Parts: sequence; C-alpha cells; structure tokens
Amino acid sequence: ALFPLLPLMPIVLSKAAALLPEIKHIFRTPDPRPPVMISYGFAAGILVPFAIFALTVIFLLLANLPRTFMGMMKFAGFLTCLSAMMLTIVAYWFSKILLFPTLGILGALLIPAMVIGKLYLDDRSKASHQE
Repeated sequence: ALFPLLPLMPIVLSKAAALLPEIKHIFRTPDPRPPVMISYGFAAGILVPFAIFALTVIFLLLANLPRTFMGMMKFAGFLTCLSAMMLTIVAYWFSKILLFPTLGILGALLIPAMVIGKLYLDDRSKASHQE
C-alpha cells in the first residue's frame, strides 16, 4: 500500500479539530455617520463645479464661437481637456479609480488645458482688439 495511514486521516483530523479552541470574533461598532447637513455640503461642493462647467459650456458655445479654423481647434481642444477632467472626477466619485491615480490624471490634463486655454484666450484678446 502506497499510503497505509490514509484511512486513519479523518480520525486524526477530527481529534485535532476537537482540541482547538473555538474562535470568537469581536466586531467593532461602526463609526457614526456625519450629520445630514455636512453630507449635503459635500454633495453641493461636488455638484457646483459641474453646474458651473455646464453653464460655461453653454455660454461659450452660444455666445463666443471662434470664427477661424485655428480658433475653433483651440476652443475644441480646451473644451476636450475640461470635459476629460470632469469625467475623471466623475470616475473618482463613483470609485472607479483611486485618489492618487485621479490626481495624476488631472495633473496630466491640466497642463494641456492651461496651454491651449491661454492660446485660445490670446486669440480672443487679439480678435477683440482688432474689432
């Protein structure tokens, strides 16, 4: 027989299990939730930038469309960067990504948004001075 003690294994295991003390778990009480007004304040802090962004986009699209191709490309690039930043915040909000990767993505999107936004605003400034 290759394993002569194999039939005795269940008996040995059951005796070993009988010798072990019972495991007792102690669960800590859950932390209390913050007051409702603080939760509403944080929700407003998240929703206000989205409302400002939506109003800004509507205002920019209806009132200040650029008249040149390059102006339109800068405008579209800037809005694309801002939209990607907002989508990153939404993804973080729904816990799809963690805090530090979110900050890295936002930092990477902030640089082209600043550069393209400055170029776009310079064009708008030149156009308004020429008129």
